[in-house]
Amino acid sequence: MHPSIPPSSINVATLPQNIEETSSKLIKLCGEAEGYLEAHFSTLLATFPNPLHHLDVFYMFCGRCVWDR
Repeated sequence: MHPSIPPSSINVATLPQNIEETSSKLIKLCGEAEGYLEAHFSTLLATFPNPLHHLDVFYMFCGRCVWDR
């Protein structure tokens, strides 16, 4: 598995404190948004008679199925 973020020449250890705080807040916000998105699509999938036949509705579930095999 490869990280989805390309390498960077920025040394994050030398970033000013306010930039580190902003970065941390953005990471947390993205995580929360992903959680809401997963909850929404889980609810949507649950409405199908055979939810496993409709995993392609949510690309992240499809990707996890591939990695979990």
